[in-house]
Amino acid sequence: TAFQQYTLALSYITEHDEEERYLMALERVYYFFKDGKDDLSPVYVSRALVDSALGYRKKGDDVSFKRVRDRLYSMSGRHPFAGVMRLFLDERLAGGDGIRALTAGIDKLAERTENRRVVAVAGTQCREHALTIHYGGTL
Repeated sequence: TAFQQYTLALSYITEHDEEERYLMALERVYYFFKDGKDDLSPVYVSRALVDSALGYRKKGDDVSFKRVRDRLYSMSGRHPFAGVMRLFLDERLAGGDGIRALTAGIDKLAERTENRRVVAVAGTQCREHALTIHYGGTL
C-alpha cells in the first residue's frame, strides 16, 4: 500500500539517516501509487511529494524540487487532499510552519461526507506530520 511504502521511506531517514535513499523512496511512493484507486493513496503520495520537495529544496537541488512540486500541483487538480498538501507546501516555502494551511484545508475537506475517511485518517496524522516533518526550520 501507499502507507507501507511511505513508512519504508521514513525508516531510511529515522532509523538509518540515509537521506538519498529516503528521497528516492519517497519518489517511489509517487511512482507506485499515483494512480491508486483507493481513497488513501493520494494522502500518502501527497505527503511523500511534500517531504521530497522540502528535502530537495534544502539540498539546493532545484531541478528535483521543481519536478516533485509540479507533480503535487498536478495532483491537486484531481485529488482534494493533494490540494491541501499543496497549500501546506506553499506556506512552508513562504517561511511558515504550514499548520494554518493544513488545518484550514482539512476542515474544508471535512465539510463533504465523501471525504470522511480521508479526513479521519489524514487529519490527525498530517497535523502531527506538520510538526515533525524531517526538513523543518527555514528553507
